[in-house]
Amino acid sequence: MKKIGFDEKRCNKILQCISTSTSVVLINGSPDKFFKPSRWLRQGDPLSPCLFLFCMEALSRNLLHAEDLGIITGLKICKAAPLISDLLFADDCMIFCKANLTEAQNIMKILQIFGSTSGQLINFNKSKVFFSKNTNPDLIPQISSSMGVQILQLDEKYLGSPLFTHISKISSFNPGVEKLKVRLTSWKNTPLNPAGREILIKSVTSSACIYQMNRFKVQKKTCKDINNLQRDFFWGKNIENPTGYYPKAWTAVCKPKEPGGLAFMNMELFNSSMIKKIGWRLEKDQDSMWYKLMDAKYLLGRNVLNMDTKAKNGDSWNFPHNVERLESILLPDGNWDVDQILTLFSNDKAAVIVNLQTHPNEEDRVIWDLNDKDVFSVKELYKAKIEDLYSNDIPTGNWASIWNMKVAPVIRIFLWKCGQGILPTNAKTASILHYINPSCTVCNNGEAETMSHMWLNCPAAILVWKEVLGSINSHFDSNTIFIEWLTSWFQPGINGTNCNIYVTTCWLSLLSLGITSKYALYKTLKPLFYTALIMTDFAGNITRTKGHPGYNGAEGATAGEELAFQWAKELQHTNVTISAEAMETLVQFKLLHHKAVTRRFHLSYHARRNCQQEEVERSSNMGNYPVSFVFLSLSIITRQQNMDAFNLALFCKNNAGRISSTSATNVIPNVVYAS
Repeated sequence: MKKIGFDEKRCNKILQCISTSTSVVLINGSPDKFFKPSRWLRQGDPLSPCLFLFCMEALSRNLLHAEDLGIITGLKICKAAPLISDLLFADDCMIFCKANLTEAQNIMKILQIFGSTSGQLINFNKSKVFFSKNTNPDLIPQISSSMGVQILQLDEKYLGSPLFTHISKISSFNPGVEKLKVRLTSWKNTPLNPAGREILIKSVTSSACIYQMNRFKVQKKTCKDINNLQRDFFWGKNIENPTGYYPKAWTAVCKPKEPGGLAFMNMELFNSSMIKKIGWRLEKDQDSMWYKLMDAKYLLGRNVLNMDTKAKNGDSWNFPHNVERLESILLPDGNWDVDQILTLFSNDKAAVIVNLQTHPNEEDRVIWDLNDKDVFSVKELYKAKIEDLYSNDIPTGNWASIWNMKVAPVIRIFLWKCGQGILPTNAKTASILHYINPSCTVCNNGEAETMSHMWLNCPAAILVWKEVLGSINSHFDSNTIFIEWLTSWFQPGINGTNCNIYVTTCWLSLLSLGITSKYALYKTLKPLFYTALIMTDFAGNITRTKGHPGYNGAEGATAGEELAFQWAKELQHTNVTISAEAMETLVQFKLLHHKAVTRRFHLSYHARRNCQQEEVERSSNMGNYPVSFVFLSLSIITRQQNMDAFNLALFCKNNAGRISSTSATNVIPNVVYAS
C-alpha cells in the first residue's frame, strides 16, 4: 500500500484492523478458545476483497513495468488499438505475451516474485494457456511444458459462457440449455406446488443465463428453448419428454401480474435489454480501456447510435441505424428544421418537437428518460419492453388485489387459476378428454362439475359455507356465477380478512374434494383405448375371446400386444400366428417374443449357479409361463377381415359406462390364431 501511494496513517489503520482480529470455532454448539488466524483475516471479512485488489494492482503494475522494459510484449487486437498485457476479473487474471519460450519464462518469473512477496499462491492446475492459429505447432507443447499448464481447448467456458463461439451460436449455447434441463430434472418437480415452481423459475432458471445474455445476442431458438423448459417445469411436465395439455399459453403466463400473468421472464426481451447496456457504455464510458479497444476495432471515431457498420447480426454491439442526433433536425441558425422533423416523425410528435425551445449553444448528449437518475437500467428497459408488448391487452380482472392478499403463495396461485378459468374441474377436463364424465362426483345429481357448481351450487359446498359464514350471509349466493362472486370479493367496503377466509375455504374444499388428482390428466392427455382379442383355430372357428381397456402411452399403447403375448404363454401353444391391422402391433409382439426367449436362455444358464435367484425370477409374471411356441408368424389383415375383433372391442367400450357412456372412444381390434 505504501508503494501504491497510501500514507503511513492509513496503512497503520488497515494493519490494526487485520492484526487484532480473533476467531472462535463452535464445537457442538459451544464456543471453543479464541485464536488469531495466521493470515490475520477470517473468511468472509469485508476487508478481504479490498486488500486482494491491492495485491492484484501490484501484479498488474509489475506486468506493465515488464512490458515497458520489453521483457514481455502485450497484445494488440488491431494496429490502432492500445497494447494489453493483462486483464483482471475478481480473482482471475489473463496475461498476454508473444508465443516464445523467453517471454513464457519471464512471465513465470514475474508470477514467482509476486507469490513470494504477497503470499498469494497460484494454482497452475487450474491455469491454462491458449495459442493463436499463427503459432508454430512445434512451440506449443514446449511452452505448455515449460510453464506447467494445460492447453486451453476451444470448447472451454468461463462463468458458464463459451470463451469461443462457433459460427452457429445455437451450438455454442446449447450446452447451457442442456445443463438447465438436467438441473430442472434433478429437482423432481412433481412434489412441488405451483407456487414453489414459480419461485424456482424466477430465482434460479431465469438467472442461470444472465452472464451469457449480458455479453451475447442469443439466438431466438435458444431463448425459446429456455422459455419452453420454464413452461414445462411450471406445469409439472416431464422435462425430457413433455406431453399433454397446457392450460394457458406461455406468452399469457409471462405477462406482468397487473394484466393477469405471473411475470415470468421473457428471455428474448431480457437478452435485448441486457445487451443494450453495451451501447450505453459505448456512449458514456469513453475513458475506459474497453471503449478504446472497441473504438479502434469497430467504431473508428464514430458514434455507436448512428454509425453505418457492417457487423454481423449476431454482434451484440450492432445497433439500429435509424437513430438521428438532435443536430440533424436543427438549422444552422439554431431553429428547428420543420421539413426534416415532419419527414422523421408523425404530425403529433412533430408538433410537440417544434413547440420546444432550442438551445443551439448546448452540446448534444444522450440521456436516459426511463428513470429520474438519468442512469441506464436493465430493469427499467425490460419493464418498458414488456409493457409495450402487452400494451393492447385489456385487463380482465382486479389482479392486483389477488396478489396483495395475505394468504399463502400457493393459495394466490390457486386463485389466479380460478380467475383464468383453467382449474381442472370435471366439466373443464371433459371438454378436452371426451371420455371423462363431466358430472359432479360429490353430489351425484347429474349436474356438471363447474367452478360455480363445485363452490356455490353443490349441496356439500352450501353446507360448508353455512358453517363458515352462518346460515344468513349477504356475501353468499348459490344462484350466482362463481367468477362474478369472486370479483365481488374485492369491491370497496369488503373486509380483506373476509376475502382471505373465502379463498382459503375454497382452496381447502378443493383439497378435500380430491380435485387436485385431476392435474394428472392435464399432464398426460392420453385417450382411452379398448383392445379385443379373438382366438381361432386354423379352420377359422372362434375358440376364445378377451377384451381389455387401457390408456394409450407407456402403460397402454402395448396393452393389446402384452395381453395377447401373455395369453399365448399361458395356453402353452407351440404354433402361433398373430394377425393385426397395425404394423406397430406386430413389431411390438415380435419384440416381446425375442425378449422372453433371450431371458429364458439367460435363466437356464444361471440356474446351475444360483438356484435362489432362479426361484425369485420365476415368481415374476414373465417367468411363470416360459415361452413354448417356437414358430411365430405375423401378418397384416384388413378391418373387413377383422370384424369379429372390432365388434368385441365395441362391446367392451359400450359396457364401460362407469368410465364414460357417451364418449367417442378409439378401439384397437387384434386377432390371435393359435393351435
